[in-house]
Amino acid sequence: YHPGNGYSDLSNRGFATSVLYCLRACPCFRQFQDFHTEFCKRVGCNLCKIYKFFRETENYASMIDFPLDLNVFDRKWTIGTPGDSAEFLNQLLNVLQREEFSSSRSFQTVDIYSTAIGQMFRIESQNELICRECGRKRIIKDSYWTYFLQNRIDRSSLVSSIPIPVDDYLCDACNEPVSCIEKFIGELPLIFTIQMNNWDDKKQFKRKQFQAQKYLKLTISEVKYRLVAFTDYNGTSSEGGKFNSIFLSSSGTWNSMINGKIQSIDINSLSKYNPQLL
Repeated sequence: YHPGNGYSDLSNRGFATSVLYCLRACPCFRQFQDFHTEFCKRVGCNLCKIYKFFRETENYASMIDFPLDLNVFDRKWTIGTPGDSAEFLNQLLNVLQREEFSSSRSFQTVDIYSTAIGQMFRIESQNELICRECGRKRIIKDSYWTYFLQNRIDRSSLVSSIPIPVDDYLCDACNEPVSCIEKFIGELPLIFTIQMNNWDDKKQFKRKQFQAQKYLKLTISEVKYRLVAFTDYNGTSSEGGKFNSIFLSSSGTWNSMINGKIQSIDINSLSKYNPQLL
């Protein structure tokens, strides 16, 4: 695996390009390429297009076309429309899983967790909601592609037994605010993605000091993960800014892909970036 050639996107699709380069740095996502390309018989398969993009960026010096039609997504992006790397990844995985369900594999007994995309990315959790007023408890199961990190981590683990206030739910008994204790259940995915809490209500990007050393290795429910890539945002609002990719090659070298140019960077420089999606 080599870092490949940079892709210079001139149509304000950096939010999407940054995600593709980060996916390319995930070993199991790359390793699935051989199996998928051998057995996939779907016409217009988006995963095949992504793997073709990977091969072209590695083998050719000339610029290539952006591989995906963003109009097939739930959100209809047009050229110049502001994007968000975490939103794009969530919608991309929805598209890829729908395609997998529609293939011949869907005739087997598969669900959102046992598909290839599900095993690689789907997170399942159990949320214990506790009313701050009456103490009533309620259990809600949830599943998602990216884990939204409310606050910075203090240790090399995301698991916490401390209730965190939430705004999405109210107590069904007294209609008062609740707090939540989240616990991951089932098999954790091969690729665990984390969305940083960087946008405020006015769609302004909140710059925070990225303590990279705390994220290089994480233990989540006794499963050990290592950081291999993240999207970096250089800007102050969703209306203007640039998404870049920071990723690790198999040789152990960190690289940046900024404005279509890939160059090696020092691991000690990671803290200067503003990650949105890890």
